[in-house]
Amino acid sequence: MKKILQKIGAGAAIVPLLALAIVSIAPARAAEGDVCSTITLVSGASTQTAGWTEINTGAPPVAPLNPSLYSGASFSAAVATETVIPPWVDPSVEANLSGATWMSSGASWPGGSGNTEGSPTNDQWRLFQHGFDLPAGATVSSAQLWFSADNAASVYLNGGPDPIASTQSGAAEVYGTSTSGFANFSVVSNTSFSPMAGSNALSFVVRNWADASATTNPTGLIYKAVVDYCVPAVEDTVVKVTIVKYVNGEMATAASAASASFAMSATWDAENIGSGSGSFSLSPAGYNSPDPYHAVTADMSAGADYSTNEVMDSTTDATCEAGRPFALLGYTSGNTLAEAEAGTPSLTAPSFTGLEDDKYVIVWNRDCATPYTIKVRVLKHLNGLEATASSSNSYLFPISATWQAANLNGGAETTGSFSLGNNFGGASALYGADSAAMEAGASYSLSEVTTGTSTQVVATSTDCAPGKYLLQGYRTSSLSFADAAAASLQQTAPAFTNLQSDRWVIVDNASCPAEPGQGSLEVTGVDVLDGNGIANGTYEDGWKYVFHITIPDDEQNVAMKFSDWSNNSTSSPGSIAVANNMRISSAQADNSGATVTLSAADTYSSPDLHITGDMSTSTPGRQVDVTVEVKIPSGTANGSYTTSYGLRSLP
Repeated sequence: MKKILQKIGAGAAIVPLLALAIVSIAPARAAEGDVCSTITLVSGASTQTAGWTEINTGAPPVAPLNPSLYSGASFSAAVATETVIPPWVDPSVEANLSGATWMSSGASWPGGSGNTEGSPTNDQWRLFQHGFDLPAGATVSSAQLWFSADNAASVYLNGGPDPIASTQSGAAEVYGTSTSGFANFSVVSNTSFSPMAGSNALSFVVRNWADASATTNPTGLIYKAVVDYCVPAVEDTVVKVTIVKYVNGEMATAASAASASFAMSATWDAENIGSGSGSFSLSPAGYNSPDPYHAVTADMSAGADYSTNEVMDSTTDATCEAGRPFALLGYTSGNTLAEAEAGTPSLTAPSFTGLEDDKYVIVWNRDCATPYTIKVRVLKHLNGLEATASSSNSYLFPISATWQAANLNGGAETTGSFSLGNNFGGASALYGADSAAMEAGASYSLSEVTTGTSTQVVATSTDCAPGKYLLQGYRTSSLSFADAAAASLQQTAPAFTNLQSDRWVIVDNASCPAEPGQGSLEVTGVDVLDGNGIANGTYEDGWKYVFHITIPDDEQNVAMKFSDWSNNSTSSPGSIAVANNMRISSAQADNSGATVTLSAADTYSSPDLHITGDMSTSTPGRQVDVTVEVKIPSGTANGSYTTSYGLRSLP
């Protein structure tokens, strides 16, 4: 086992919530059936501050909503001021500010004892923010804000670019070169505003005017906002089950089913229709459906239970030996008809409990008068590509198979062998093989031979030697070789039972390296694809890196681990947990396009990325790119973050 540890920096700071664009929603009346609510925001425990800045010339911050220009560099909790100083507005007697508290970035005043936030004789600015969320689909009917400040303040919604309101003296007194001396802190300013569905933020830029004769200079902010909104009432979710008849492996028609009617039984239990049992038929007319041999249940409340089965009668029996025209082969089910088609029929009747999604059920039957056949088709892939005589040095790969079909060998289970490399069974590909035609309902299994002195195929990398081939696993599909190539690699050899349609199997091998173990574990570079992020809990707006690594030829299983991310800012410490906030993937792994989510800090990812590709076959070892993505949870403090990582490769 090999590993390497290294530091990685997260790059630039998280883009704050206040960088969001304004989206206005016009006030509207609630529609009948809407659910209406009120959000109240008051200055206090939820108020955030980025600190203060002081400029003697009277020039304000060049970007007043950028927290990095203030002393804290990012947002943290604001603090309550020491007391209400008359003639400051008193929230205990001012109804529109009831419940609010005068807040600042320090408990005492500039120039006061223990306060290090600047001189009382200089102009100062402070940045505050209060974030809040409205539900998806919310329509705002009213949004009112009351506020006051010492000495003056401008208010922004969702990052600007212009103030939505200012204290009585106006925005010029917040950003201008002169002050009027107007006592803003003794009156309450008011404005309406238009928040949006989703995340919102009210930002306040407060200016404390210089006082040339003062020894202390009070400053503070107080506010209250009330937002009334409505959301459409959520309708009860309903589910239904669609049942479809298949005959001889195909969707039934009046012709293929001889216009027969297949009796079905069902039971159900749903809040909206109660519990019960009954019967219906799959017939050319359809049942609650315009499509022949389709039946659709009534709408049932989500959480319903439902089961159905075919009735054995004069039309259908368990086998053709009973003399009925049709035999039941079994049932499959899925969330889509395609999922149900891809399943292996089982004689266990479908029974659903707690349904939250629509379901499809296929009832598979055989026309006893018209037997039909299916095949299993096999193809060799070598080093991730379809094998050729050149890539495999014309080697014939040995395969063992076992089958049981009513039309072969008197229905007895039989074992035999064949090779991939000679168009076995009339396969169209040189390194393909087709089984004999087997009557529907057959069983078939196969495995590549990795034992014996006559085979060059080995089961483990430790047995690799020049000229041999490592068995990596199998991929299967009920649709095509192309679909099988996109399926997950399985170590267990395929074994099919009660086959009703063709199957496609890919046997994956890798050429053993000329020098086993060539190459060593190494990170050759890290590209930062996105070093800026937004704290909204999504991978799309998080950080993204690509690790360029080399792994030994005989160590194809790769995992990574990371420590929790730490904020480098001493003024606003914080962290981002690894668990469920990070994921890795690799286009060179056999799960290309899939991802592995990390479940804990300092713990290697599981399952391993199983590497089958090589970006440079001329370079010792396998050259692999691993993509690392990080989502930033909502509420994460702004700043620059770092983590430690570990990389591991195993046979």
